[in-house]
Amino acid sequence: MELDIVEYYTYMHPDPSTMPKPRPDPSVRLGSLLPSHVDLLNKTWPYGGNARSRRYLAELLGRFPHVCLQDSTGEPVSWVLTDHFGTGTHSFTLPAHRRRGHMQVALTVAAQRAQAQGFPTFGHTALWNQPMQQLQEQLGHQRLPGICCYILHNPSLDKDGP
Repeated sequence: MELDIVEYYTYMHPDPSTMPKPRPDPSVRLGSLLPSHVDLLNKTWPYGGNARSRRYLAELLGRFPHVCLQDSTGEPVSWVLTDHFGTGTHSFTLPAHRRRGHMQVALTVAAQRAQAQGFPTFGHTALWNQPMQQLQEQLGHQRLPGICCYILHNPSLDKDGP
């Protein structure tokens, strides 16, 4: 069976304009992800690493809003993607760039951009991802009651397959 049930908490921010003004680390700048970054996204997404996930991430990147912080060479160090439901999804900071406030900046910018366009600010965070849960709560996101479950196609689960 190639299906996997994944559980998340849902977080929503009632008013992103009240979020603390982010102070980006001087070593990064706000930029955009490019189609050439899809392989990086696919490698860093917990459900990625296959052709189907690569196509999915390429579609998200090409069609929906995202926020990216880049280093001085223009390479991505931290990002937040939005999916086809308007949900903040696949947020990631490269390990060498963690603990510098990059994700706080990316989440804040993404939330404020969504609000400016009249969209709600919400996202799903894996049950095991306590650092992201803590960050969202520090930024004023509220965890909604209950757990959101997704059923994902995950070819790596089919151990007996070709």
